[in-house]
Amino acid sequence: MFPSIAVPLAVIGLAGFYWSKWDALPAMPLAAGFGPGFFPAIITGFLVFVSILELIRVFSSHRKSTIEDQANHAAEETFSGWRVAGKDLLATGVLVAGVIGYAFLTPVLGFIPAAILMLVWLSLLMGLKPLWRSVLFSIVAAFGLYLVFHEFFGVSFPG
Repeated sequence: MFPSIAVPLAVIGLAGFYWSKWDALPAMPLAAGFGPGFFPAIITGFLVFVSILELIRVFSSHRKSTIEDQANHAAEETFSGWRVAGKDLLATGVLVAGVIGYAFLTPVLGFIPAAILMLVWLSLLMGLKPLWRSVLFSIVAAFGLYLVFHEFFGVSFPG
């Protein structure tokens, strides 16, 4: 049962840490628009909500199972849940390398070109074919993100 509750508890703990630091963000009057902590606060609230639902699911399914089922399930979950295949580890490493590359390219190229490159990279990594679909999706998504965050929320982007 521990692996099933570890991630939701960690998310709730990190959310508590974020909420404790949220007061330090500059406040803005409602007429001026949303402050810099608005969007992260919404995401944090959603993550806490989903984590609480997951904890409820884990504990309610745990109570319903028999003692024998609990022993078998705990033995399976403790060990099988922590195994990582080499292919998954490689995919995670490639993803992390892409995010790091995006972080370094954004100040140099600007948000839209770096976002297009990152989204093409991710869509190809996930197996979206043919290439023109990856490129088209990436262009539309990058411009859409820019439009929503820059024009609607007033977020300034590097470059």
